[in-house]
Amino acid sequence: MVLPALFVLLWSTGFIGAKYRLPYADPLAFMVARYVLVIVALSLTEQGKNGDYFSSNC
Repeated sequence: MVLPALFVLLWSTGFIGAKYRLPYADPLAFMVARYVLVIVALSLTEQGKNGDYFSSNC
């Protein structure tokens, strides 16, 4: 339940953040910072789950 809400929040704030930060930051630096925040947020939500995230049952 948390991951869909987090995805929507991160997706919807992308345009707002780009509109206000892009004139002051290098585009590559802005994207790297945004992706780092997304990776940290998703990693924190995955730590609360049981089991190995990268294991497959194939």
